Amino acid sequence: MKPGAVQTIGSELEAGFCDSQGRFVDTQAVLGERKETGRPFECVTSDMARSSIEFVTGICTSGAEVTDTLTKLIKLVPDGYRPVFETRPFGDGPVELARKSRAEAMIQALMREHPEGARGVKTVAPRYSTQFHIGMPDVLTDSCVRFLDLLNNISPYARLQIVKRYHSVGTEGHLKIWHGWADESRLPAPRSFGTTQELHLFLASVPKLLVRINQKWRLAPPGTYSSLEDQESMGTIWWLARPRFYGSATGPTIEWRPFPSMPAADAGEVAGEVLLLAKLYRDYISAHPVSSTKASSDEVRALYAALAERTYLVPSAPLSDAEWWKLFAV
Repeated sequence: MKPGAVQTIGSELEAGFCDSQGRFVDTQAVLGERKETGRPFECVTSDMARSSIEFVTGICTSGAEVTDTLTKLIKLVPDGYRPVFETRPFGDGPVELARKSRAEAMIQALMREHPEGARGVKTVAPRYSTQFHIGMPDVLTDSCVRFLDLLNNISPYARLQIVKRYHSVGTEGHLKIWHGWADESRLPAPRSFGTTQELHLFLASVPKLLVRINQKWRLAPPGTYSSLEDQESMGTIWWLARPRFYGSATGPTIEWRPFPSMPAADAGEVAGEVLLLAKLYRDYISAHPVSSTKASSDEVRALYAALAERTYLVPSAPLSDAEWWKLFAV
């Protein structure tokens, strides 16, 4: 990772969608499929659940810019309706899905690899969250893959710090949905790849779920597999941090996605902290190259200690597997 390079960030902020009386309504019926502003990626769109809404920024270079962009997008919501920035708990019954071809194709595809695939799709939708895309022009380097490893391993800890700091509502068990409804290879775990070769080899073993034909989502043919450069593949691998490629408009990013839904101002503040973390990592690695990703190694422990002195998102030492799973379930 090149020291001193300008770091970019984008955000996808999910929320519930209701009328002025607080009744949840059909997002697509009110907004249509999406409202765009003309800037790359910047839009308001419906999500997988019938009553979910998502605000998507373009490329930003600061937390303040993220806040400004999200605030502008929220103002596109028509009078009489409002977003609800809460991470709702799951109910006993299935969630009503939006009328999207992706939802039906996803259910069919996951049923092919797990008997609870349909249940998973119909319950994951209301877990509103905040996601960040960290610009990584060198995402195919070993150093960047180790940053991916770091983010995946600190995710439950970082999430809990945000929950406490911003008094997030309804977040109990926020991450627990990522279990028991898909093949284990596409679900979160504290994975450490260490090198791009290991990452490529792992992804080449994960079945591809979906393809998009004439703007409609369909099941991928049996016997096809995922790859790092394939957006359709990476969109169905639910690690807490995952590489994404969006072409020349943004270049590659790492999408970091353990955080609950939050208002625009809070999302902007957290975006600033994520940018700081990326800079601290980049600067540290430039001065102290890390050749191992094993939590027990002295160089990894030194990396965590150095980062923890400058940002509250990183624990002072690597999490053990037991600690990781305990925080994951909170």
